[in-house]
Order: sequence, then C-alpha cells, then structure tokens
Amino acid sequence: MSSRINISRCLVFLALSALHGYALTLGELEKSYEQKLSDVRLEKEKSLSDLNEGYLAALARIEAKYQKAGRLDEVILTKQEIKDLTDKKWPFNELPKKISFEVAAPRKIYLRKRLEIEQQAARKATDTADKMLAVLDKNAVDLTKEGDLQEALLARQIKAEIEADKDIVSARELLTNVMSDGTTLAVLRLRRFGDNVEVLVKHDARGKISMLSPIQNVQESDKSIGDTTANNLGEFVGAKGFEPDPHTIFQQGDKDKQIGNLQLSGIHGIEEPVEDNQSALRLSLDIKSVNPYGYLGKIGPRTSAPGAVRVRCRFLIPKSNKVLSGIFFTQY
Repeated sequence: MSSRINISRCLVFLALSALHGYALTLGELEKSYEQKLSDVRLEKEKSLSDLNEGYLAALARIEAKYQKAGRLDEVILTKQEIKDLTDKKWPFNELPKKISFEVAAPRKIYLRKRLEIEQQAARKATDTADKMLAVLDKNAVDLTKEGDLQEALLARQIKAEIEADKDIVSARELLTNVMSDGTTLAVLRLRRFGDNVEVLVKHDARGKISMLSPIQNVQESDKSIGDTTANNLGEFVGAKGFEPDPHTIFQQGDKDKQIGNLQLSGIHGIEEPVEDNQSALRLSLDIKSVNPYGYLGKIGPRTSAPGAVRVRCRFLIPKSNKVLSGIFFTQY
C-alpha cells in the first residue's frame, strides 16, 4: 500500500511541476541532456567501429594482393591507409589522382558511409541541443516570474555553455558546410607568396577550414592560370607533416647585377616589357666575359634533402641571337 501511495505522490508532483512549465530541476535537465548526448556518441562509435572493421579487412585483402604482385606503390599507399584508420585520423589525405580502381573504389564507399554516420549523429546531437536550449529559455522566463533569479541566471549560464560546446559547434559546421554527397563550397581565395598562384580553399570533410581542406586552382588576378600539384591547403603552403608543393620564392629587385636572389657574373640583366603586360629580364654577355653564369640561390631544398624539385621557367631567344641556344640548371 505504501508503494502505491509513493507512486501516487510522485505522479501528483510531476503533474504540478508540469503546470509550472518545467517538470525537472535544472540539475535533472542537465543530467538528462548529457545522457541523450552520450547515447548519440555511443551509437556513432558503434557504427564507425563496424564500418572501420569492414574497411580494414578490405584493405588487408588489397595489400596482400598487391604485395604478391610486387606493386610497391600500392602496397605503401594501402599500408598508410591502414595506419591512418588505426590511428583514427580524420579526414584522410587525398588519394593520388592516378591510382588503381581497386584502391579508389573501397575508399569512395567508405567515405560515403562515413559521412552518413557523421551527419546522422550530428543531426541527433543538434536536435537534442536545440530542444534543451528551448527548455532553458522557457525555464529562465518562468523562474524570473517566480522571483527565483538565481536559478534563472543558472538556466541562462547552462544555455551559454551548450551554445559554446565545441562538439555541438562542430556538428553544426558539418551539417552547414558539407553537402550530403560530401561536396563542400569554396570559402577562401588564397594567393601564395613567391609564385603568386591562387587557389580556392574549401571546407574539409568535417566542415572546417584546416590544412586538409581541398583546394581548387583558379585564374589569377592577371588573367593567367598558375599551376600547382597540391591537393589540399597543407601541401599548398608546405605545412608540417605534408609533402610540399614546390614553388619558387622569387622577387625582382634592382635591374642591375642583383635581381632578387639572382646573381649574375659576366652577364648584364635589364628588365624589359613583353606581351600581356608582363616583364622579362634581357640577358646579354659582357664582351670579355669568362665563364658567364647566373646564380639563383635559396629557392629549393639542399641536394641531400629527400624528394624531387621541379624547376619551371620561360625564356625567349631573340631572332638576332647567334650564340645562345638555350639554358640549363645545375643544382649544388
């Protein structure tokens, strides 16, 4: 009989609380809110764990196949993919443009399913947060009317903390900046110092601007189109941990013996205009020059540094020229 009385009293209490506009105390509301977010996180982690397990198994099969075939590049790439997945790296680096279908297809499927899981969790988290914010707004008003200003201020404080919560902010960025098919919009136009190549920078797979943000080459301000092999912002600017996109930091300075980092010996250099409102450096040999050369220093890595260096230049040979047939570069 006593248990029935207790249940009855509890129901009456909840009914009275509902009439006042809030069935739970602020502490109880917070606890309920955190539990709902925890449930969303656990559901997401379970889905990602299942997805990753399947992808790892597929990568292991691909690695074994390519290793047996002696295809070193694909083996290295697959091993790195396995490492990134095991280390919970996200987003992933872009795959090389020239890669086999057997490597690209599983990655594409994984990214599509991963995005579905991420966005579903983000929607549930933001919906839960929005409902909590609405309840807190109402509580702040009701508590103020009842004269409980301390609790009203607490409700407002809890609301501010939820709005600033980094997980909720990240969830909103994902839903706002990443389309359901994984595409993102360009938000920045960036010009690189040195070669003045311009690119559009897009949001990454999380809806953020980061060194993993994809880039897109665009027409420069002078109507020319620069060239870059970089796939993301990190490669474009040469950030730590990324394979840098090689480019020359070169500034034209005096029109005499010094042109930026260019030093001339036995050669005169005079800047002259050419077509398309551009300028060029006219090189002419001294009459008594011995072993003439030009030295362009501090533009690339040392010869002992790993990787490759690409040197691109444009030179024009006047029709009246009877000596110079071309130029060559020596790295030392």
